[in-house]
Amino acid sequence: MAFCYVLIPFKDGGNYLRDCLESLLPELEEGVDVVLIDDGSEPPAVANPSLQPFLEHSRVHLLRHEVNAGPAAARNTGLQWCRGEDAESVILLDSDCLAKPGFISAHLRLQKENPKVACIGGAIQGTGPGPWARLDALMSWFMSMPGARAGIMNSPYHLPTTNMGLRLKSLPPRADVFDPSLRTGEDVAFINELRERGNTVLFSPEPEIIHRDRATFSGFFRHQYRYGLHTYAARLGKEGLVVWRRALFACAFVTGYPLYVLLATWLNAALLVKRSPWYLVWTPVLFLSHAVRGVAVLDGAIRPQKALYPGAPVLRGAQVPQAPARPHDPRLNDHRMIWHHKPVLRELYSDFYRRIADACKPGTTLEIGGGSGNFKEYAPHVVSTDILFASWLDSVCDAQSLPFKDGYFDNVAMMDVFHHLERPTVFLREALRVLKPGGRLVMLEPLITPVSHYCYHYFHPEPVVMKADPFHEPDPDPERDPYNANQAIPTLMFLRRRKQFMKSFPGFNLHTVRRCGLLAAPLSGGFRKWSLIPARAISLINRIEEIVTPVLGPLMAFRMLVILERRPD
Repeated sequence: MAFCYVLIPFKDGGNYLRDCLESLLPELEEGVDVVLIDDGSEPPAVANPSLQPFLEHSRVHLLRHEVNAGPAAARNTGLQWCRGEDAESVILLDSDCLAKPGFISAHLRLQKENPKVACIGGAIQGTGPGPWARLDALMSWFMSMPGARAGIMNSPYHLPTTNMGLRLKSLPPRADVFDPSLRTGEDVAFINELRERGNTVLFSPEPEIIHRDRATFSGFFRHQYRYGLHTYAARLGKEGLVVWRRALFACAFVTGYPLYVLLATWLNAALLVKRSPWYLVWTPVLFLSHAVRGVAVLDGAIRPQKALYPGAPVLRGAQVPQAPARPHDPRLNDHRMIWHHKPVLRELYSDFYRRIADACKPGTTLEIGGGSGNFKEYAPHVVSTDILFASWLDSVCDAQSLPFKDGYFDNVAMMDVFHHLERPTVFLREALRVLKPGGRLVMLEPLITPVSHYCYHYFHPEPVVMKADPFHEPDPDPERDPYNANQAIPTLMFLRRRKQFMKSFPGFNLHTVRRCGLLAAPLSGGFRKWSLIPARAISLINRIEEIVTPVLGPLMAFRMLVILERRPD
């Protein structure tokens, strides 16, 4: 098992990532693996032929966000995965970089020599054609230039996450180590927090990488402006976002704007001149660049939303801890691979997801069992959870002990989850708690009919136990496999023992129980690799099934759509 992982977040840019991996993989040492975090690439990395040889490498692990969430969120996903693997340390690397010889061994040696240091940054050699790439290197990497003196990095300087080693046990004990609301500058906020916690931040020029810098006038100044936008939010934190503080800062900054430009230019040039006095010739251009950046600082204070991603307050400001993540389960990744490579499965489940989305009320939806990672494609404002870790989730938690405040969600949605729950009645009470009055619990589950019972019993790995008591609440078993199931539970709970359900849960109105899904589901093979029907036939079969289900559903339907509505208080 690896004790150190190199984390590389990326979005699109397959050629850059390929070059990065070509330089990195020969540097791997025993106990060091690579984790790639695909932050919403379209098409996904698994569909990129040039990346396939690397993705098939035994020491390369791929995680994926279905929707682009930004570099901070991608790094958080990688860090959470590494914690689940009991790693000791990580090395952060950007995908548009090349690792120089000795990159990994230098990081490992520095971590061994400095066991109490939380963060060690390495050197970054900017490269690119023309003067703008050179200027970009002087502006972006002046704190991390090759050949610079090693030592503690003190404020106001910081280290970029482009080349950074971290000791996991020294990091803040939360899921969002990097602020995911920041579009850029999450490294600034992170370094400031480490210092506030009393951690040491060290720079060494030994682990060195090459970074592709911006080589055009427009690319350079867009980057500088974007960097300036985050300065206010990253330096002053979320408490500085209130209107009166921003107004006070803006007034003071306008008055002191010339001083800001002079000070920023001096801090930039001071480190460069230590390397060589010839860097003084760049001072006028540095002054102009910091003048542009200063305008962006003011813009970011007046309109901070330009520097921030839309947040999910229920998660980002969580007042209760999330349940501990279970160890990483390869079955989730296996299902994701089958989903991407089996068109008939996507067509079939698209219909299921649309049924669930159509049944939901407008507002925020909590998805239970989001390990499949697909519901967000069909519904807006979804908070996706699962008891098993997956890179596309918003929260890892137990459905029977939800870490959300009362009455927050408009809907709770789940697909093929209810029959897997160890104590379904405990979950129902939790769903009642987190739903708003009038909110809905929507689930699509197996239905037991004469035909489906036969097929499920003989051709499906999950059992059908009709003698089970769906209202039984056994003692929790921490070793229980989350994939354990009884496909009969939904049928028993909402059809066979409907009166008992209504008596046990008076807070719910059993709004709808609708049969659906006749032959398309079993003929598709589900998450197995085979299928007896082509993807293009699914739409026609679904239309035919809609017509005949009222008659044939009680005999041979395989699915049921259940809608529970929380009664008003």
